[in-house]
Amino acid sequence: MRRAIALFVEDKPHLLIHSRWLHQSWSHIGCEDTDLVFMGTRSALEKLPPDVIRIEQRPVTDDPGWLNYGYVNSIACLDHPSAAVLNDYDMVLRSDVDTLLTRAWNCFHPTELTTGRGAYSNDDKVRENVTRIASKFGYTHRGVTNVGSTIYGPPRLVRDICRLATDLTRYIRTVEFGTEKGQWPSWYWGVSTLYATEIAVNHLVPSFRSPSRELLDYVSTSTERVDGHPHIHCWHTSKFFSKFEFHKGAYDHIEERSLDLDVVSEYCLSMALRARR
Repeated sequence: MRRAIALFVEDKPHLLIHSRWLHQSWSHIGCEDTDLVFMGTRSALEKLPPDVIRIEQRPVTDDPGWLNYGYVNSIACLDHPSAAVLNDYDMVLRSDVDTLLTRAWNCFHPTELTTGRGAYSNDDKVRENVTRIASKFGYTHRGVTNVGSTIYGPPRLVRDICRLATDLTRYIRTVEFGTEKGQWPSWYWGVSTLYATEIAVNHLVPSFRSPSRELLDYVSTSTERVDGHPHIHCWHTSKFFSKFEFHKGAYDHIEERSLDLDVVSEYCLSMALRARR
């Protein structure tokens, strides 16, 4: 089996740093069946480690009609013609760059489409709006909500989900919100891609099971063992391990050799320190 982790990277210092954390974790676990496939601008791709696959793309948000909604690039990249190379893999994981793999990835082989669990469906207003939009366009919503940003499955299905989610994101961002931003943690413009992905997954995957936060998009603040958590996502938090606190230098006093790589939060810091070194 050949697997790919598909990501979009921008030429921004913090995103390039995050991509090196992921790369370090990938190198650390020695997952020989998995390639890191980065899509993005030439200037960003040139700054990546030499052993990743690079696909040069123009961000869709270069089009002003997207109202500078940069988050959509992370899913729209899989709809680009150049991303057809992903069809040669058996399974694809679409993810964000602020993620890490653990040794559990090496034995992670679900047979059905799997996603992480999101944290955006926080009240009835969100759920009612998402199902209303699905109905507006004639899409089936099977009642599965809080679909995470990370998607793992057969490449053509993952790309179809990203294609539909990209179209829906444009509608949600430009029509449902427009100049309004809503109010987090309720209906909010900043997570338009997640609303769109929820609709796409519900419509395109009849057998989709409820998202699991244990397998994909697991929290970087956990003190649990890495076993059972193949994929970690650095969420918005100030708790350890926090990507924001790392960038502030809050962990600079910690020696990498003192960290326990069996513990999720300490594993994340270890990979980040190694990548920086």
